[in-house]
Amino acid sequence: MTIVFRPKVDRWLAALLVGAFLSPWMLAGWLTYRGDEEIALVLVLVGGMDLFLARALLWPMRYEVTPEAVVVRSGLVRLRVPYGRIQRIVAHHPLRDLSLLRALSLGLSLREALRIEYGRMRRPSWLVIAPRRRGRLSGSGGPARSGTPPHRAARAGAHPKRKRA
Repeated sequence: MTIVFRPKVDRWLAALLVGAFLSPWMLAGWLTYRGDEEIALVLVLVGGMDLFLARALLWPMRYEVTPEAVVVRSGLVRLRVPYGRIQRIVAHHPLRDLSLLRALSLGLSLREALRIEYGRMRRPSWLVIAPRRRGRLSGSGGPARSGTPPHRAARAGAHPKRKRA
């Protein structure tokens, strides 16, 4: 059985990203009004390429807890982390960890993110996610701390969205 979690998106961050994606088209409209059609066309193409790349890399975003692994899907990117490789799951603080851009890559919330540390002890990798209902994914004390596998800890939460096989 696969349990699906949707990401939490901070409204201010979503508004900032929408503004950043719309700004080339707004500037292109102003330049067209002034008579600079060539530059406006370049800005429309750049804005379209930005929107295409954001769509391909960010949407749709979801986290899945399967019986074998945690699967993170973000656009065309799919990352599968088997439970045997997970060392711990902790609360992520982007300003303290100085990794703001990595936190934005797979979770669009800066306040309620989780860091999944996995891999080898000498050189661990980590992944930052921001599920809408963080407690349901990490369980009461976190799966790695309590010894409970993440898929069992997630089942303990109340009514997560389930994906039929």
